[in-house]
Amino acid sequence: MSTKASFLMALLLSILICNNTSVLSQLVLIYYVESQCILRQLHFYTKFSLTMKKLILFTLFLSLICLSAFSQTQNEEKQIQDLIQNSFDDLFSSFQSEKLKDYYTGDFILLEQGEVWDIPTILNYFDRAKQNPNPPTRVNRFEFIETKIEDNRAWIAYHNFATISLNGEVVREIRWLESATAVKGPEGWRLDMLHSTRVEKEE
Repeated sequence: MSTKASFLMALLLSILICNNTSVLSQLVLIYYVESQCILRQLHFYTKFSLTMKKLILFTLFLSLICLSAFSQTQNEEKQIQDLIQNSFDDLFSSFQSEKLKDYYTGDFILLEQGEVWDIPTILNYFDRAKQNPNPPTRVNRFEFIETKIEDNRAWIAYHNFATISLNGEVVREIRWLESATAVKGPEGWRLDMLHSTRVEKEE
């Protein structure tokens, strides 16, 4: 394979890798492809034209930029998904009212089966739940459909599964289809709206 063809292939593979694989796969594949091309042609590097030298540097530079942007997006998407998981675990499973500010903005609203729940409504629900001398245990599981981030705003859609147990026995399983929006502030991501629709079991 010619020198020019080798580096054009490295450039093409770098772009495809950044669009379709995980960060770890990107690192491994890009490193392998480009290192092989460089090592194969290193012996002849002194004979490269100025254009070919610029192409080598551009290929490596493009790979680094692509990896950096992709990694940042993946990291923030994981933060939004963790925000959903942890908020349900701490709030709707454990009723830890003091942690509301860690997950919700001050003007957060929950649209639940045709009802509008604001922060006072949610706190009232927690207070009543904590008065139960033998509360059930709720385990939350999520299947994320899509997560989108644009600047300091995020949107996420997911399936929410709750398994309710009492005295060690499962008494109920509930499923919702939900979407939520989040805003990024000085302290990180916070949910400002959540819309929930219960999915009834098929007969």
